[in-house]
Amino acid sequence: MTVKLISLFISSLILAQSFNIHVNDILKFDELLEHAQFHKEKYGDNIFTFLSKHYGEMKKNHNRNNQEDDHRQLPFNNDHNFGFLTAFVLSKVKYTLDETREIIYPTSNFYYQETYSSFVEYDIFQPPKQA
Repeated sequence: MTVKLISLFISSLILAQSFNIHVNDILKFDELLEHAQFHKEKYGDNIFTFLSKHYGEMKKNHNRNNQEDDHRQLPFNNDHNFGFLTAFVLSKVKYTLDETREIIYPTSNFYYQETYSSFVEYDIFQPPKQA
């Protein structure tokens, strides 16, 4: 049960990040509701007209006509522009490597003597002679 809840939480975080929703946007949601109430009282806008004026087709016209309203306080106004440039270049230039010299290994200056001893010499490690 807890694994399902954790995976659901992580999946929702990834989904929110893909829609560019940040924590400060969620914290500013009450300011969005207050501003929507202000629009309802002053202009008689319903929620769909309000969203269109601030996030949709009527945004430019609304910002031009109502410059005294501070719309920077509203959530989801993140003006982050992310540009990624990926370049893949194919060239016909042939690269040649210099001729490598043969590596001459010096002779070794050590003497290895095998240190092997057998347990066969001692009678204690032999199988019994009489059963």
